[in-house]
Order: sequence, then structure tokens, then C-alpha cells
Amino acid sequence: MVMMVMCFAMVAIMWGVGYFFNGAEIGDKPVKKDIVSVEIVNTKVGDEVKVYDDEDGIKLAHTILDLMRYRYGELETAPAEPYITVTYNMKDGTERVLQIGEGVLYWNGEAKELVREEMMLEMINPVFFPELVVPEETE
Repeated sequence: MVMMVMCFAMVAIMWGVGYFFNGAEIGDKPVKKDIVSVEIVNTKVGDEVKVYDDEDGIKLAHTILDLMRYRYGELETAPAEPYITVTYNMKDGTERVLQIGEGVLYWNGEAKELVREEMMLEMINPVFFPELVVPEETE
């Protein structure tokens, strides 16, 4: 019995440390096979909406949801305007919308404090917005 309590205590501690450093994952993510197409726009680049309806594009866009991490609780500042919008068009005709603003993520309209925004953008921009990535100068 003591070993079982210790095991549960260790799991709780590990979860707490993981949340402290990594934040929480988005819940209620759509199932990849139920996504028909994905529309992505970055207003820092322009108003062009990029549409992905092939299997590889949908798979890449679905991984964005796995990158998103947020903190529970109230936002300390007013939510920033989103500049990246990812719309997941579902087989049943509904839409699931992810938006990213400065330090804030919106999942289906609910604002949350975004964790590790720079790292997340370093992974998204080269794939979906290569025009934002500046090549390094070589001598």
C-alpha cells in the first residue's frame, strides 16, 4: 500500500513539474481523419489564405495543435489581436479555429496564455510561411 501511495505521489510530482515547464495541451482536438481541409493565414505576411486539403498538408496542420501549450487561469493582460489563424474544416461541416496572438492562443474563441511562443513560431513559420524565414548570410 505504501508503494502504491509513493507511486501516485511521484506521478503527481512529475505531472506538476511537466505542467510548470511545458504548460497544458489543447483539449478537445479534432481527430485527423475527420478534417477535410485546413485554411491558414498569417496577417504578418499578408491576407493570402493557404488551403491544405491533401493528406500531408492536413497532417502537418494537425501537428500545430500538438505544439500548442497554454497556462490555466486568467490572462494577466488584455488579449492581443491574433495574427495567425488556422481553420480546421470538418467532415460534418463545422469549423474548429485556432488563433495565435502575441502571448495568447485562442481555441474555439477561448483565450489562454500561450507558453513558449517563440519556439512554436520557429516550428510553424518555416513550414507554412517560408517567406518569413530569412536565409542566413554565408561568407
